[in-house]
Amino acid sequence: KFSGEFKFIKDTFDDFSPMGGLYSVLSNFKNQNVFIMAVDMPFVKFETINLLYENLGKNEICVAKDKEHIHSLCGFYNSNLSDLTLSLYEKNIHKIKALFQKSKFKSVFFDDKKEFLNLNYFDEYEKAIKKGTL
Repeated sequence: KFSGEFKFIKDTFDDFSPMGGLYSVLSNFKNQNVFIMAVDMPFVKFETINLLYENLGKNEICVAKDKEHIHSLCGFYNSNLSDLTLSLYEKNIHKIKALFQKSKFKSVFFDDKKEFLNLNYFDEYEKAIKKGTL
């Protein structure tokens, strides 16, 4: 879906931690807004990414939400939050929503929750395509 050359960033920590993963990414950038999207969300549209960026403003975080969920792994994060993510990780706080309370946070509402489907297996992706989710 995305073209170009991309740098591969490995997790800093061996355990499963969304906060540790976010730290691993943000610590590779300086004073930049970084778009973060879960690899298992294949239907997010370019228009959605643009709208999130346009709504970022002076916030440190701007993520998507729908009627049911805030999508922590679909949005922009300022790389200056890397020290805070490390601090939360070291305090055994792993949920990214904890970061929202300690930063300038905004969420943008989207009507189409199908865009944010989380698909973990290829057969789920194939079923979603057959159902016309795309």
